[in-house]
Amino acid sequence: MGKRKQEHEKEANHERWLVSYADFITLLFAVFVTLYAMSYVDKQKVDQVIASTNAAFGLTKSNATPAFNVIQSSDIMPVPGIVAEKKKKMTTPQTGDLGKQEEEKKKAEEEKKAAEEKKLQEDKTNPKTGEVDDIPPPDSHPAAQAGSEAKPRAGDEEFKKIKEKIATFLEAKGAEEKVKLTLDARGLVISLKDSEFFDSGSASVRQWSRPLLNDIASAINNYNNAIRIEGHTDNVPISTPTYPSNWELSTARATNIVQYLITAHSFPPEKLSAIGYGEYRPIADNSTAEGRQKNRRVDVVILSSSGEQGEPTVGPRQEE
Repeated sequence: MGKRKQEHEKEANHERWLVSYADFITLLFAVFVTLYAMSYVDKQKVDQVIASTNAAFGLTKSNATPAFNVIQSSDIMPVPGIVAEKKKKMTTPQTGDLGKQEEEKKKAEEEKKAAEEKKLQEDKTNPKTGEVDDIPPPDSHPAAQAGSEAKPRAGDEEFKKIKEKIATFLEAKGAEEKVKLTLDARGLVISLKDSEFFDSGSASVRQWSRPLLNDIASAINNYNNAIRIEGHTDNVPISTPTYPSNWELSTARATNIVQYLITAHSFPPEKLSAIGYGEYRPIADNSTAEGRQKNRRVDVVILSSSGEQGEPTVGPRQEE
């Protein structure tokens, strides 16, 4: 009985080495995996680190190799073959990477510049409205040549001449219904019909109406009178993200006309003002469609001497 038990224990001991062997194989596999992971180098990350280091020390494509001069001038005697091989391996990726980096940087700057130029051409807009107003450069129209020369002031007689001049080319162009001319206590009032110069609910000046606006600007830019641009609407409410009410719409339209006169025709900014009256200065009954159409307008008012008395003066005020 004791002999059988002893033989059984000896047979069991013969298979215990498998446990240790399995542990050894597992550890050996882990070692090889670790060695493989350590030997694998991410070239892209290495290139990024090299480029960042060069940028931090002010190295460029032309001076990216001084580090090797330091090695060669040290007290350690370099082995020519090893140093040359190492230098070749290290400098070639750095130089190529720097050249590629500079090329990509130059390309990005060119794309950014092109985008900015495109935005300047396409985004000439009133800051408040956010609507595009493709305003031509100041030198593109004869009225822009007036410059800062001294201009006479227009009185009653000049107002009549200006009115006749504008009426003449309006008749020649068949645009009598688009623009109305009146003389009142303020001076000469040039009323622009909103449907001819603006889209419904918009403050951007229509492209095809600008030649007519250019002719009007040429006729009134020869005098030194103050000019007030007044925006008006009917009593139909408006509520949009851009224009919460008729106040904003009327003011934006007046402001866009002012910006156009300054940018396209070199009007002196100090002589211009923009006012939005909303629906509160009607010239007709808002209960009819015809009356509402008349009330939707932008008035370009060339102020007379008496009309300018209520305008703020330029320069310091004298205290009483």
